[in-house]
Amino acid sequence: MTFKEDVEAQRVLLQSAVNAVEALLDSADVTKIKLLHDASEIATTLLTKADEARTTLLHKGELASQAMLIETDRVRVARLREADGARTLVLRAAVEADALVYAASADAKVLLGEAVADADALLSEAARTARTLLRAAVETAQEVLARVKVLEGVLPVCLHCKKIRDDAGNWQRFEAYISLHTEADFSQGICPECVLENYPE
Repeated sequence: MTFKEDVEAQRVLLQSAVNAVEALLDSADVTKIKLLHDASEIATTLLTKADEARTTLLHKGELASQAMLIETDRVRVARLREADGARTLVLRAAVEADALVYAASADAKVLLGEAVADADALLSEAARTARTLLRAAVETAQEVLARVKVLEGVLPVCLHCKKIRDDAGNWQRFEAYISLHTEADFSQGICPECVLENYPE
């Protein structure tokens, strides 16, 4: 039997005692009055014990409630600490990520600046080389053109002696005319046919 059931049983007994007292009051018997007195004392004792038991039970309940509240507070504090720790880790990771991004950005800017500088240097060197080569090609072409003289138009040539008439109407030997109007030079020689024709022996 539990404590509450015991208290309830004592209350039932008390009620029964009260009922017995009322029954005894209806009777004029002295013995019944004495029994009634005894029953009243018993009822008073039982009520006192019941009150003490109730007080003890309430005190234990309050202590249990306080213990539960304390434990709940401890759990709440522990969870708050865990949440604060997680928040701190997240913030620390965010700061480290920002630092890495800043460092990577700075490195990228440095590398980009170096690449641009190298590209500018290469372009400048290529431009200088191209200008030098172009200047050399132009000078070479000018030198070649300066040495070349081109004969254009129709040259009047004598049918027999092969002299050439110039713009002034003078007849010049073929070799003289070509040497005068070009950079070509002539050397003397004789072909095999002319040798046979002019020196048969």
